[in-house]
Amino acid sequence: MLEFFINLLIFILIFFFFVFIFSIILYFIFKIFCKLKNKTKTINFKTIFKKFTLFLLPAYLLLFLVGGCSYKYMDPQYYEFK
Repeated sequence: MLEFFINLLIFILIFFFFVFIFSIILYFIFKIFCKLKNKTKTINFKTIFKKFTLFLLPAYLLLFLVGGCSYKYMDPQYYEFK
């Protein structure tokens, strides 16, 4: 029963991770389009890339931690070759 809740927690964390990544990508696409629409401002891709990297760093760390935790609870019978 405990294993079920651990797997459920891992699934929820992965689901929120992908929602987080998707929302960040949409945010930056929206930001780039707004900067393109306002021609008076110059687009500084270096700043956009820096902000994008800083937003993604915690997400990749979360993915690394969730992947490491879920690997510990894998059932080897599904991964054996017959």
